[in-house]
Amino acid sequence: MDLRAQRTRRSIINAFIELRAVKPLEKITVKELAEKALINKATFYQHFEDIYQLSETLEEEAIETVFQNIAHINSLLENPTEGCLELFDALSNRGTLVNILFSGSRQPLLLSGLETKIKAAIFATHPEYQGNLEKEVLLTVLLRGCSGAFSAYSHADQQQLIDVLARISECLAKAFF
Repeated sequence: MDLRAQRTRRSIINAFIELRAVKPLEKITVKELAEKALINKATFYQHFEDIYQLSETLEEEAIETVFQNIAHINSLLENPTEGCLELFDALSNRGTLVNILFSGSRQPLLLSGLETKIKAAIFATHPEYQGNLEKEVLLTVLLRGCSGAFSAYSHADQQQLIDVLARISECLAKAFF
């Protein structure tokens, strides 16, 4: 991609993020985005099919960034205390961009996408878990349960919350693995 196309793409993305910070995705139009990015609509369509493809592209990049911040994926099973801490850190350090992209109707997509990536990584090292309903459900409970508790109890002492979740995760992991 040449420099001009890169600048245009960056302009589109920046305009989208500015709009997304104040509006739900469903309320953003290509016309409005093009005006904010100082381009015409045809230029937008040279880069993206529609607003949703733009959003999905940015969401996938953001999920990958959060995923990369989890250093030891298998620790969720092997050392749930460490796993909870890493998951908490990855989610709490996700930054403003992730909070903007996954606000409103898009909020469930962060956890869903992250769960898919984490499971794929775990199945790569433990292929025997894939297709095993008990193991797959347990992973979902650990991931979604910890994430949900982080959100629901964000006002609580973080270290105490991590300790509680780690003990619960430890009990579950020991019972099933």
